[in-house]
Amino acid sequence: MKNSGFTLIELVIVVFLVGALSLVVAKLLFGQDTIYHIQTMELGVTGDARAVLDDVDVYVRMSDTLVASQNGYTLDDQTLILKLPSINASSQIIAGTFDYVVYTLNGTNLDRVTIADAASSRASGTKRLASRVNDFAFTYDNGTASLVKYVTTDLTTQESYAGTPSRSITVSSKSKLRNN
Repeated sequence: MKNSGFTLIELVIVVFLVGALSLVVAKLLFGQDTIYHIQTMELGVTGDARAVLDDVDVYVRMSDTLVASQNGYTLDDQTLILKLPSINASSQIIAGTFDYVVYTLNGTNLDRVTIADAASSRASGTKRLASRVNDFAFTYDNGTASLVKYVTTDLTTQESYAGTPSRSITVSSKSKLRNN
């Protein structure tokens, strides 16, 4: 008579091999998850920094001048107030009317506030440009707002994920106001 089936030793070996293989697969999956989060953090901080600098540069180049204060905002190293000519629906300048664009830091959030003239086709409102701002400063080439020709923007964005070192990037841009 022949006994068929598995011995206890054979079952223990199979269970051990399956367990060891499961540990290896789990380690690979969790390692990939950490790599994914690190790369996502790097893309996030880099994307925020680039988007902010691009946005500031575009509006500074459209601006004729800075103003010392507007609608409760005051020009300083963390607040930029730009005076732009208003435009109509055809993107033509409306003589004698102006819109204002304010960049301001609220905690770690950098916002662009647009204050449009009633005749302008620009929409008034607030847009969040970045939410990972660690350090931020505007520098002006002149202490008098109406005489500023260049605006330098320095920005550091940072993000962290549990169990990994934080990621940050520091960027700087110098922009010239139009017609200066």
